[in-house]
Amino acid sequence: MGGGYIVWDSDILPLQKIDFFSISKDCKNTTEFKALFNYGTETHKPYFRTMQTLLPDLKKRVNVSFIAEYMPIDAVKMCELLDNIEMAHKKPFWQAILESISLEDLAFSGFSEFETYGNFLALYYPQSFSFKKRRYDRFAKEIIGANPSSRQLKWYGKYYEIIGFESWSKTNTMALKLSKNPFICAIFSPKGLRKLLKIKYKPF
Repeated sequence: MGGGYIVWDSDILPLQKIDFFSISKDCKNTTEFKALFNYGTETHKPYFRTMQTLLPDLKKRVNVSFIAEYMPIDAVKMCELLDNIEMAHKKPFWQAILESISLEDLAFSGFSEFETYGNFLALYYPQSFSFKKRRYDRFAKEIIGANPSSRQLKWYGKYYEIIGFESWSKTNTMALKLSKNPFICAIFSPKGLRKLLKIKYKPF
C-alpha cells in the first residue's frame, strides 16, 4: 500500500475512534486494504458538469454522494487523477480545474475534490474502497454550543461518532443549559433533548 492522507473538515470533531481503512485477506492470503468512505445524499449538478469537462469519462457512478466530513486519500491514485487532468488539458491541474468551472458556478460551489476523486476511484479502482455510514450529528452546536465541556462531549459520544460545529448553526439557549445538567443527560440523548425542545433537525 502506498502513502496517503486524510482530508478532514475543520468544523468536524471525532468523538470515537474512526477506522479509515479496512484490512482483509483474499483467497491467496494477500493483504487487501480498502478505504472506508462516509457518504451523503446530495447531488449538486455543477460538480458533475465540471468533472466531465475535466475528464469526459468522469460521471456520477454511485447512488450516493462522496461529499462527507472527511475522505481518506491514496496519494498514488490522487496523483494519477491529477496527471490525467494535466495530460488532457496540457496545463497545470489547478488551472484546468478553474477553467472547467462554468462562470455561473465559479462564485459558488462549482467543483468538489471529494466527488471528483471518489468517482475517479469508482471508474478505475472500484475494489479500492467501500462505504461505511457514520453516526453523525451535523448540528451538535445547536445543543451543546461552540465550546462544549468534556462532559458534554462524552455524553454526545455515547450516541454519535462525529459531530459538526458549522459557523452558521445557532445554539439553542435552553438546550445548552439542559445539556450541562448531568441529571438531564442521564435521561435524554441529544436526539431526545432535541425532540423535547421541539428543535427541528434540518435535513441535508
